[in-house]
Amino acid sequence: ESIINDIKKLTEKTHFELLEGLSESIFEEIFKNKKVKKIKLKIEKLDIIKETKSVGIEVTKSKI
Repeated sequence: ESIINDIKKLTEKTHFELLEGLSESIFEEIFKNKKVKKIKLKIEKLDIIKETKSVGIEVTKSKI
């Protein structure tokens, strides 16, 4: 729940042109928690292109 709240705050204060920029900010926020070692993140924008239902990215990052 705290992660969801942190992401909501992040998206309310900053506009992201690209999903990649948003994903990097989410990674930074979640990795502040020292217990988190790996994140698999999937982000989709719905109804952004007429011919598709959504466009998105899926990225996995790990701490060394």
